[in-house]
Amino acid sequence: MPKHAISVAFMPHDRVTWSVDGWQQTTPLPAGSAFIYGDREFVWHQRQKPSEYITLYLEPEFLRRTAIEHDLSAETKLSHRVLFPDSTIVQAAHLFKGELLSGGLAGTLFAESLKNLLVVHLLRQYCEQAPK
Repeated sequence: MPKHAISVAFMPHDRVTWSVDGWQQTTPLPAGSAFIYGDREFVWHQRQKPSEYITLYLEPEFLRRTAIEHDLSAETKLSHRVLFPDSTIVQAAHLFKGELLSGGLAGTLFAESLKNLLVVHLLRQYCEQAPK
């Protein structure tokens, strides 16, 4: 999977096999599971059926600029998290998915607003920060 991205799985799976930095695991995948791909290596090895998910790439520079604007360290980076619940990330993913399916009906302002919402949420909840 790409680094510096977040994903949300929309469909459940009884068993999936995946690894982070070579450490392989087999687990259930509940619908609405979120993933944050920091700078570690995440690989899907096996899923029993087709999946439905959305992956959003986050430019590290945008994350860094937003952190600086809010008096956080410029060395902010995403923590790597796998298969966890987060209602804010899941709701934003559903809104992005709806926007894609509608052909961008709401326009750039809506997409930019969702991006800002996600970045602020990630900075608050899932970023590692070096001391200033």
